[in-house]
Amino acid sequence: MKLIKVFILSFLFLPGFGISQNILTLDDALGMAIQNNFNVRIAKNEAIIDKSNNTSGNAGFLPDLALNFGNTNNINNTRQEFFSGDKREGNNVKTTNINANLQLAWTVFDGMRMFVNRDRLREIESLGQLNVQIQMESVIHQVMSAYYNMSQYKKRISTIAKAIEISKERKELAELKLNVGSGSSIPVLQAEVDINADSATLIRQQLLLSNSKIIMNELLGRSPEIQFDVAELHEDIFTPDYSDLLTKTEQRNRML
Repeated sequence: MKLIKVFILSFLFLPGFGISQNILTLDDALGMAIQNNFNVRIAKNEAIIDKSNNTSGNAGFLPDLALNFGNTNNINNTRQEFFSGDKREGNNVKTTNINANLQLAWTVFDGMRMFVNRDRLREIESLGQLNVQIQMESVIHQVMSAYYNMSQYKKRISTIAKAIEISKERKELAELKLNVGSGSSIPVLQAEVDINADSATLIRQQLLLSNSKIIMNELLGRSPEIQFDVAELHEDIFTPDYSDLLTKTEQRNRML
């Protein structure tokens, strides 16, 4: 019993428990995830590359222009003797040769290959944009699931904490009756059992909440050590229309 009390108190002094924290709303979480999530950022960068590669030049519609430039430097020892008998000698004589040329090649017709390349580049660009949307939808789903789980863990922690308080009151009342001779030790022991069981459950729920916050921070593309709290979610009764859901799923789900 004492060990569980010490364990619970240690949780209260951990970052994220028993202190005031910034409230992270679901809308804020979704916005941060779309902007900062690692997978979404990779997909966006790849889509930018695919778009920049989709050009007429890469497809083969434009001529290839190549500029070649060369620079050669030599250092030699020279000795020259003229018909007049004069001699000229030089050591470490530096000579420089510079050459440049421009090449232009244009394939007028290559058997429709350039048109195939153009269609391929367009398809790659479209797939890149589609991949961005798929990654965004996946991250949105993960963020909403993680947010809902944290909200549920908070509610369970609150409920369990209240149950522990009630069990403590039961134990105090049972001990009082036992001391005055109007009760037995059985209610006291039962209250202790309930307190121990609920305390262990409370610790598990606190661990689940702490791990969920780490997962959420990773989804948001920020340090896992950042502490925050989630707003309470109001569970409205929702009666879906199957046909409407099926239609919207087919229209909007990029995985289909």
